[in-house]
Amino acid sequence: MPRVAWARLLLAHLGFGASQGNLVGLVAWMLAEGGWFSNDARFNPLNTTLRVTGSVSVNSAGVQAYTTLAAGLAATVATLRERAYARILNCWADDKGPAALAAAVSASPWGTGAGVWLTISEATALVAADPGGDVAAFTSDDDERRALIRQWWFMRHGAEIPGATQVWLLARWDQTGSGDLTLAAIIDGTAPGS
Repeated sequence: MPRVAWARLLLAHLGFGASQGNLVGLVAWMLAEGGWFSNDARFNPLNTTLRVTGSVSVNSAGVQAYTTLAAGLAATVATLRERAYARILNCWADDKGPAALAAAVSASPWGTGAGVWLTISEATALVAADPGGDVAAFTSDDDERRALIRQWWFMRHGAEIPGATQVWLLARWDQTGSGDLTLAAIIDGTAPGS
């Protein structure tokens, strides 16, 4: 799953808009932390340490790897809703932009320090290159297979999966009932636009 797609999911789960400023700030924070995309903290781009059922520590700081996308999102949301991170949430709620978020993260106990400042330019480029995408089908009851479909599509096409194609693939997968539809079956070209 691309960083920007995960950022959109987190903002949606927190109830905030995915404006350019919010996305750039969050992606910059993700780049500074390096979670999931640059280390073993699966489904944990911000390197939260909140333990949940099934999670495991990946380093001496207690950063967790989660078993599913939903678990990682839930742990990150729960952590960010702690009182110590209210200033961070206010940045997204008021769409204050990446500089304000960098300052809020730096002033928080999260542990990123001033790292967000160093990655704003890279995050700006990543968000600018992102075509957007339909995240409406991704809600709090989403699971790993939907994330895998989106990740596979992005790796194959270099873009977010179109909404209609995503709906078709999810419906096809859900029709099997037992999860018999594999990514290999999708790759065979039966998906619209594949």
